[in-house]
Amino acid sequence: MGIARFAFGWQKWGIRSKDLVLEIGSGERPNARSDILCDKYLWDDTERAGPLVIDRPFIVGNGVKLPFRDNIFDFVLCSHLVEHIADPGKFFMEMMRVGARGCIIAPTELYESLVGSANHRWIISIKDNCLLLKKKKTPWLVPALNSFAHSVKDRKPVEHFIDQYHPSFFLYYHWKGQINYQLDPPIQRRENCQFLEAHLNVAPQSNMRTNQTLKRYCQSVISRVIRQYWSRKIKPRLTEIIACPVCKGNVCYGDSETTLICDVCGRRFPIENGIPLLLEELAK
Repeated sequence: MGIARFAFGWQKWGIRSKDLVLEIGSGERPNARSDILCDKYLWDDTERAGPLVIDRPFIVGNGVKLPFRDNIFDFVLCSHLVEHIADPGKFFMEMMRVGARGCIIAPTELYESLVGSANHRWIISIKDNCLLLKKKKTPWLVPALNSFAHSVKDRKPVEHFIDQYHPSFFLYYHWKGQINYQLDPPIQRRENCQFLEAHLNVAPQSNMRTNQTLKRYCQSVISRVIRQYWSRKIKPRLTEIIACPVCKGNVCYGDSETTLICDVCGRRFPIENGIPLLLEELAK
């Protein structure tokens, strides 16, 4: 991702300085303008390109059972997550429940044909302001393109090419109030597509580029500057934002502040190293 797009790309999405912004599936590269981050996995980097970044308020939560109050966010960002989710319909309903508007970023069919991923479940496109999701019965790769993309030792030319023609490889779906979507049944294998497992088992990007650590540090600094000058100055307390992921009731701290307790159903959620773990399977 180009530094300019990382630092100022969000300005094209109509995000105002007073808006409270949630990013779901923030992963290894959260957006510079996001105020609150949410991801399901703390340590498992299987489905992301590098280690998780936690440089601002962070909540562990499930996208289909978001641990936030209704209509609490002005803008909800979801980047490179929808293609991983088994039930996008539930996820979209949760996004609309917690936010007024937002943006969904996903790889196009061209990207899937060139790079692909065994972790991507859907081929995504936009038609008439509607998200079209076709379930992948088998990985969607063009062998010649995929072999080339994963065989070159220096990935910089490939990454530069993708970045230069960014609109062809990534789509942006903007919504307000309603996410229009359509899920297609599983698609059949195409003759020119096959699963090249050997080419997918590549090292994470953090091991491919020696300047990856420096790049992530620069992005973190840029994010802090962006949030300091362009985000809401007075942010609500965490307990004013989060909710029980099961019944959506309000939560409060326990006596030791190492747990969060739902006022409605009484479920208790752990807090580890200051991070609320608001997953139904971890509740007591």
